[in-house]
Amino acid sequence: GQDHTPTGIQNTDDLMQAIQANTPEKHLEIATYYRAKAADEKKQTEDHRKMSHTYLGSKALYHQAMMEHCDKLVTLHKKLAVEYKALAAEHEAAARKPSKQ
Repeated sequence: GQDHTPTGIQNTDDLMQAIQANTPEKHLEIATYYRAKAADEKKQTEDHRKMSHTYLGSKALYHQAMMEHCDKLVTLHKKLAVEYKALAAEHEAAARKPSKQ
């Protein structure tokens, strides 16, 4: 039978093994992993931005605090997305260089 195990990095253990392998293929897998993390952070940014706008029109007593909470999360998720993109770019660059094992 065929092996239907997903390829690529699925968890932190996979990530650590890929880092230790230090091959161009593994660097590309790591870059893909970080690009996915960046995309998730971007989605979180948009979700919290929408929530903040929803609270703007809310009559709830706590709406100001919730807006501030969402706005802080927007800022944090944006920063995380930038960092994950930078990590991906570093690993893409490493994949193009000769391996130093």
